Amino acid sequence: MSIRLSKITKELNIGLSTAVEFLRKNKFTDVEANPNFKITDEQYDLLNKEFNKDKSIRIESDRLSQERHTKEKAREVVSIEGFNEPVKKEPEEIKIGLAEAQKPKFTTVGKINLDELNKKPAAKKEEKKKEEKPIVKEEKEVVKETPKKPEVEKPVEQPKKKKLLFPKKT
Repeated sequence: MSIRLSKITKELNIGLSTAVEFLRKNKFTDVEANPNFKITDEQYDLLNKEFNKDKSIRIESDRLSQERHTKEKAREVVSIEGFNEPVKKEPEEIKIGLAEAQKPKFTTVGKINLDELNKKPAAKKEEKKKEEKPIVKEEKEVVKETPKKPEVEKPVEQPKKKKLLFPKKT
C-alpha cells in the first residue's frame, strides 16, 4: 500500500519538510520533498510512531472546534412579542432643586416678522423703487441723489504658465 506524502502530513499534523527530513535521517534517502511522492508502509509506520503525539493533538483540537461550532448553533433564539408595537410611557419629570438665581433666564431682544421674510421678491423691488423717489422740500425744490462714481475696472491678469520640469513628448 502506498500513500501520498501530503495525506500523511495532514493526518499527522506535521509539515512536509519535517516528514521528509525525518525519513532521510532514518535511512530513506530517496524521499523527495514533493507532496505527491508516494511512501511505503514501512515509512508510514515509522512516521506514525514518531508523530503520533501530534495526531492526538490534532484530534483533540478538531473535537474542541466541533463543540464550539455546535454550541453556536444550539444557542436559543429569543423573540420579543409585540416588538413593532409602540410602547406607551408617560414622560418622567426630573426635579432639580436650583435657586432662582441659578436658573437660566431668557430676555427678548427683538422680534422677527416672518410674514416679511416669506414675501415674494417682486414685492420687495416695488418697495425699493418707492423709496428711491426724489425727496421734495417745502420750497418744491427737487433734490436728486448724487450718483456714485463708476468704478474703474482693473485689467485681468493672465495666469502665468507653469514651466514643466519634464516637457511633454508629442
